[in-house]
Amino acid sequence: MQSPPKILTPLGIIFLFVTLSEAILGVGISQTNSWIQVVLAVFACIFPSGVAAAFFYILYHRPENFYAPKDFAGDASYLESMKEARAIRIQRYSEAALNIQHTVEEGVRSATMRPELSDPTQRNVIVAEEVERISKELKGTFVTIDLSKFEKNMGEITLPIAAYDTLNDLTDEIFFVLQGHVRPFAYGYDWLLRNKETKEVIISRRVLEKIPVGRPAPDMRSLKELGIIGGMELEVIPPNKRNV
Repeated sequence: MQSPPKILTPLGIIFLFVTLSEAILGVGISQTNSWIQVVLAVFACIFPSGVAAAFFYILYHRPENFYAPKDFAGDASYLESMKEARAIRIQRYSEAALNIQHTVEEGVRSATMRPELSDPTQRNVIVAEEVERISKELKGTFVTIDLSKFEKNMGEITLPIAAYDTLNDLTDEIFFVLQGHVRPFAYGYDWLLRNKETKEVIISRRVLEKIPVGRPAPDMRSLKELGIIGGMELEVIPPNKRNV
């Protein structure tokens, strides 16, 4: 059985690209010495900044390029409110990217300063340790959403947890991915989020207060309050499968 393709947000793609590039650079740094090692180390620190700058320049000036035409087919007032919320998230994406950059830079810096690098037999071990440590740190800044239980042709999306303060922010973002499969303002009735490990379903204000589908009902509870933290895996499910 063919596994469903993974769906990555633009920032998720940048994250994977930069992480892979920095890992390869780390190997190169560990295998060289003298001025070549210094040049690679400097490039490893500057490269993520250049990638982030280009990404956010496009995101600020042409954000519509990151959305399919069908994403703009909804109610005009709703899309306008989403545009305002997206502007706030752009700033938070930028902060998340800077955190990634600092984590990678610190990892490269600490690896190149370890005295064990002088021993050729230890270089690969040190690089592997640093790559694993950085990967764990970076994973803790993202939340993964598995869509395959809701729609078999969808896979996973990876989102920076720092970009979303409330459940409303997170469900709005996921709605754009699910648009065409669910109705607007229908979280809790058309689809649900569930902790992939504990199977605990995240109940929205709409369901708790019995607010009808189609009427705005922002759920301003924080993600932390609901137990949603970095490194967590969630899954989107139809309501009739909440106990499966």
